[in-house]
Amino acid sequence: MRGGRSDVARLYGTAAALVALLGIYSVLANDVARRHRELGVRMAVGARAADIVRLVLRDGARNLIAGVVVGAGLASVSTRLLAGLLHGVTPGDPVTLAVVAGGLIAGGLIACAVPARRAARIDPLGALKG
Repeated sequence: MRGGRSDVARLYGTAAALVALLGIYSVLANDVARRHRELGVRMAVGARAADIVRLVLRDGARNLIAGVVVGAGLASVSTRLLAGLLHGVTPGDPVTLAVVAGGLIAGGLIACAVPARRAARIDPLGALKG
C-alpha cells in the first residue's frame, strides 16, 4: 500500500470539497427559489436572461469569495494545530492555499451556474401569478 496515509487524506479532502460544492449549490438553488417572484418581475420589466444569470452568479461569487477569505484566514491562524497533521507540506504553504482557494472558487462558480441557468428560464407570467 503505497502512501496509505496520503491516499486517505486525499480521499477525505476530495469528499470535503465535494460536500462544500454541494453546499454552495444548494444554498444558491434555495436562494433562486426564494427569489423566484423577484426574478420574474425583473424579467417582466425587461431584464434579459443574461442579466439574470449575471445577477445570480455575482451573488454566488460574492458569498464564495467571502467564504474563501474567511477560510484562508482561519487556516492561516490554525497552522500550529495543523502542523502535526500535514505530511510533505508546510503549514503556511502559500502555493497549497492558493491552489485550494482557486479550485474551490472554480468549482463554486460551476456549482453556481446551474441555479443561475435555472433562474434565467423563469417564466415571468408564471412568477407574477404564483
